[in-house]
Amino acid sequence: MSELVELVYGELKKELAVLTLQTEKNKRVERAEQADSIPASTLANAPLAAQGGLGNNTTYTTLRWISDGRRPGEGAGAGTGVLAFYQSSSNTWIRVDTYTAVTT
Repeated sequence: MSELVELVYGELKKELAVLTLQTEKNKRVERAEQADSIPASTLANAPLAAQGGLGNNTTYTTLRWISDGRRPGEGAGAGTGVLAFYQSSSNTWIRVDTYTAVTT
């Protein structure tokens, strides 16, 4: 009987590990990686030239959906996303609607 219990427990443990991994992946992805054909990320993960993130051999982006960017009236930490462009002179992401720096 204990062999059967150990077998069932082992299988349940494997399934739990798979579900835990899936849950962790889902927690890390707040919103889509693309908004239509525009790359998307949180402001913290948006590439900056100072970090070498704007251009490489395969991609170059100056327009991005900042998924946690705040719109007018949204409180700190409650941003629902804004379209932004990269401004190299200030090394920041700028909202296309107000021409101000993206905040979260």
